[in-house]
Amino acid sequence: METINDISPAILIVGNPVDGMSHIGPFADAEEANEYGDGLDEDWWVVTLAAPEIEDAEETVLTFQTRLTSEDIPDDFEVRPLQPGDEARDKVTCLSCGLSWDNAVATGITPTPAARCPFEPFHRGE
Repeated sequence: METINDISPAILIVGNPVDGMSHIGPFADAEEANEYGDGLDEDWWVVTLAAPEIEDAEETVLTFQTRLTSEDIPDDFEVRPLQPGDEARDKVTCLSCGLSWDNAVATGITPTPAARCPFEPFHRGE
């Protein structure tokens, strides 16, 4: 049986530090991630995740499973995740789910400044 220690998964980083970045993946390997990136109009690069001797491999896999994408948030949810290139006066990124939002915009869910991630209701494994 293949384990996390036997493979080198890869993620695709999309965007740039100025406009904002997000990630897509994980992919099985760098080749698969590169093939996906070739179809994008934005800046992107591939990062290979090496985990040769991780004792807590189950926790590492759980971390991948807790990440969210904007598709995980219902369209009618009051706060929308920022996409690469979106302008924000006060961009904040949740370290748990990986989504970002404009912390300068007050909503019924996020007063400013927000003390918690507005996407917490959708967090996995918490």
